Order: sequence, then structure tokens, then C-alpha cells
Amino acid sequence: MYSLDFDKLIKNNLPYLLRKPVLKALIGVCNTSISNAYDSFIAFKAIKDVRLSHNGQVYLLEKILNDLFDNTLRRIDISDLIVIEEIMIGCKENLATKYVRSARIGATVPQVSVQSDLFVGCKPNYYPEHDFVVSVPTVLESQEVEISKIIGEYKMAGKTYRIEYI
Repeated sequence: MYSLDFDKLIKNNLPYLLRKPVLKALIGVCNTSISNAYDSFIAFKAIKDVRLSHNGQVYLLEKILNDLFDNTLRRIDISDLIVIEEIMIGCKENLATKYVRSARIGATVPQVSVQSDLFVGCKPNYYPEHDFVVSVPTVLESQEVEISKIIGEYKMAGKTYRIEYI
């Protein structure tokens, strides 16, 4: 859509009698700044086309990170921390019971003890503090600032994350 050939445009719009090599060269030199601005626009458009073709979905964010930082091995992984609400029903006999649930392997949740005679509801303090976890190889630890910048640009607004090194 934005494909312009300035040399061809000059040649086609210049009258036949004025198509001398010296005049073509003079117009070509005058046209270099426009041509440079056009090349900058095309590069900017290519970057923005890539940006607009991705949204905040997890698999697209993972693809972008792997394309930019780990293109051959593709070891960068994003895990959603999903909260499943569980209903607790108990009585006085269960007062000493402590409930522990881990959100994912290696992540533990503080122990919660029950303080009432009869309780119905969701376990408190179970909600994770981040929405997703980005697992990055330790080789890329020096590029944490760039990775955080890319994640911040492509993630959905209001979502929080943490970077873990594997």
C-alpha cells in the first residue's frame, strides 16, 4: 500500500523535453530528504504493525518474548496463577485443623486456622499477589530490564507479574 519508487515517479512526471541526465540528478538530490523520511516512515510502520498484531493474550506474549530473547531454544514460559475458590464447611471439632494449599509447584500459601464454631466461605489469604509468572532461563538474567519493558508494553492493563529464573 505504501510502496513508492521516487526515481520512477520523477521519471514519469518529468516532461519528455526536460528529461536530461543533469536535471534528473538535480531533482534526485532534492528528493533525498523526502526519500529518507519515507524510509523512516516505512520502518516505523513495520514496528507498529508488529505491535498492533499482538494483544495481551498469554500465548502471544510468550511468543514475542521467545522471538526476541530465546529464538532457538524457546525456553521462556508464562504461567497463569489461577485462583479456584474452595468452600469450607466445618464445626468445633475442626478448630485445630490448618488448611494449606499451594497455587503452583514451589509456591505455598500461609496456613489458615479456623476461629469460629461454624464457618462457611472461601479460605482467606489464598489469592496470589501476581496474575502471572514469567519463567526465564538464567542465561537471560542480564536482560531483565529489556524483558520487563517488553512485558510492560504488551501485557494487559492492571495485570501484575513476576520474573522467575530457571
